[in-house]
Amino acid sequence: MSPAAHDLPRHIPIFPLRGSVLMPYGRLPLHIFEPRYRALVRDALAGEGMFGMIQPRPGHDANPCPPLYVTGCLGRIAAHRPLPDGRFLIVLAGICRFDLVEELAVETPYRQVEASYARWQGDLAPVGEAPELAARLLPRIQRYLDMLEVEVDRRALARMPFPVLLAMLATVLPFDPEEKQALLEAPDLAAQAAVLEGLLEIGLAGDTSRGRPN
Repeated sequence: MSPAAHDLPRHIPIFPLRGSVLMPYGRLPLHIFEPRYRALVRDALAGEGMFGMIQPRPGHDANPCPPLYVTGCLGRIAAHRPLPDGRFLIVLAGICRFDLVEELAVETPYRQVEASYARWQGDLAPVGEAPELAARLLPRIQRYLDMLEVEVDRRALARMPFPVLLAMLATVLPFDPEEKQALLEAPDLAAQAAVLEGLLEIGLAGDTSRGRPN
């Protein structure tokens, strides 16, 4: 059963990571090696297993506490493997997008924020099929992957519910951080599909400098 917005934590730890977005219905594999984020994962596993992914804004690479975009996504640790030296390999499953209300003054080595889910209630609905969006975008998706010389099971792509497919592509395709953020912030599935369609068209028009999927 999908959670209700009022069941989601209001105060959440966050993992700011530029170039990575977590989407509702998506899964994000992460290698956790920094001490502060090892502590975050340990604390999350000792509790409800949730934390937020959010991107730092551009232009602050040297800042240890960079300003953040307003919108991120809450995730739940769906799988984890501790390594002997204290690192973790985890898979984070997207639950619901959130808006950052304010950053909290905390003593933990990792940052924490107050989150609002008010704008993103639709993320908590059961995953839908959206066959018309899939039919429109699948040919472009397949052409884009062919351009990147990525071998995929086309039948498996076609069988995926479109929100799950879109979440996967937002995670793995070599889009710029701001392009990934645009996908994350698009208000609904139709708007996300329109953003994805535009990004695919740009790539298919000749931008081959991005490299292979992550």
